[in-house]
Amino acid sequence: MIDRLRRLTFSHPRLKGALREGWGLSREAAHRLGLPPPFDPAEFADIRAVLRDPVGQPGADPRVLFLSMRGWSTHLLWETTFARGVRVRGGQPLFASCGGRLPICDAANAHSAPPMPCHSCREYARTAIEEAGFEPTMLADLIDVREVTRAAALRTKPASVRECQDFEYMGIPFGEIARISTLWFLARGSLPDTAEIRDVYTKFLVSGQVIAAAFRELLDRTAPVTVFMLNGTFFMERLMYELAEARGIRCVTYERGYMTDTVVVTDAGFACDYPILEEDWRRARSTPLTAVQGAQLDEYLDGRQRDIGSTDPMWNVVIDDVDEIRRQVGIKGGRPLVGLFSNIAWDSAVQNKGAAYDSLSNWVVETIAGFRRRPDVDLVVRLHPAEVRVLNHRTLEPMRQIIDNHFKELAPNVRVIAPESPVSSYTLMSMVDIGLVYTSTVGLEMALRGKPVVVAAKAHYGGREFTWDADTPEEYWAGVDQLLASPPAPETLADRREIARRYAYEYFFRLMKRIDVVHEPGRARPRLTYGSERDLLPGKHPGLDEIVATIMAGRAGPSIGQPD
Repeated sequence: MIDRLRRLTFSHPRLKGALREGWGLSREAAHRLGLPPPFDPAEFADIRAVLRDPVGQPGADPRVLFLSMRGWSTHLLWETTFARGVRVRGGQPLFASCGGRLPICDAANAHSAPPMPCHSCREYARTAIEEAGFEPTMLADLIDVREVTRAAALRTKPASVRECQDFEYMGIPFGEIARISTLWFLARGSLPDTAEIRDVYTKFLVSGQVIAAAFRELLDRTAPVTVFMLNGTFFMERLMYELAEARGIRCVTYERGYMTDTVVVTDAGFACDYPILEEDWRRARSTPLTAVQGAQLDEYLDGRQRDIGSTDPMWNVVIDDVDEIRRQVGIKGGRPLVGLFSNIAWDSAVQNKGAAYDSLSNWVVETIAGFRRRPDVDLVVRLHPAEVRVLNHRTLEPMRQIIDNHFKELAPNVRVIAPESPVSSYTLMSMVDIGLVYTSTVGLEMALRGKPVVVAAKAHYGGREFTWDADTPEEYWAGVDQLLASPPAPETLADRREIARRYAYEYFFRLMKRIDVVHEPGRARPRLTYGSERDLLPGKHPGLDEIVATIMAGRAGPSIGQPD
């Protein structure tokens, strides 16, 4: 029954938002009346149980500020677990959270907000942090949120989206910082100058000024050595990153990994960029995989193809028969076939990554236009299934709509596969002669299949010697034409495939750390797998040890993979 309700609410985000807010309001009312708060999520009991067997008192070094600005269940269980790991190793973890009252934020998106889910977000975050044995500092503890909001709104009157993007105050480029969150909230890849978009963008500018005022005070009061935060590019975390770095405070960011129960943690930039340090890549590049590592990688890649092992499975049924795909898509054969694989336009992994083309949509449009001039080559454009399959965050600026707006009709040699189509992207990868990508991990997966890949943006795997990378449109088309006119020799592709395999192992099994103390059997359904803080002591869980080491001072190394 509960699982059916979860599926229903994920398909109807406003219903889910209303139910969550009702939950938050009911618990707030219970607090005011001195009654036990109702409807405890199961994970709260897990968090609470750990405190029955604490390990000593927190130390004083280092002081680590955990920035937990959203009531996102899995993230809060990760954050409180990592903080407990810091505490049992003698550090002093501190927590800060939002507490609500901002004009807008990115805790929810346009499918369920406004109104913003402040009651449920505040209640979940506050309870999770307190039940873990920490006292969160809220924005209202630092500043008069209403007064600072009023003053910010009075001075923030952009007349256009361009003025929003250019908005600065007290030396902080709020327009640039808020852009990624505005795109994410609106589920769009671009920001045309409309009243609705100006209104949302302006609210993010105002919220950003409130956050910046609170964060300055927060850093003054807490004087942390390190700040630990999600992603690094969403507007609240990006503001903290800028303010902390200006004071010489170390920043550590994290992001969800591709595999269930994995995260990326780094002190070398934004975790959403999935950065592999150059010294790690030099080691991986020069070291062949062992038989065990190769089998581990192959098993994972096979699972990806079959949609196994991820938190967000896309398909129950796929079409993976080559002949059937040719029939449905209209591919006749006997000619070179090029495959373009798109991203999700609002994903932070796409923003500010332009190289050959400055945006995902420009790249798609210009590539389709370019193949009008190459009528002897077929182009198949695979639009990203997550445009429609992420039910609570469907894309509101579909790539097909962008294509239709630019082309009255497509050239006879161009086919577009809709995001709704169950055609297997993996079978399509095996069918094409050349792959074209922006930042999609498909580029890496095609290289692993021995396919030549042209990369049009700053992908995390770019410049690693197994893709053809372009910084300008001229380089992009030169790469495409060269690969069409003179396909690489099999031994060249085999060498590149071997390099790609070493990169993939480093990426999937060393950069992404296994967290076996928090398990997420389904999206937003986390449970703790430990029952005492003693279970978090050094030597118990290698992945946790490395993550906490990164947070407290150093940087993490290999964890899931086999030792070299």
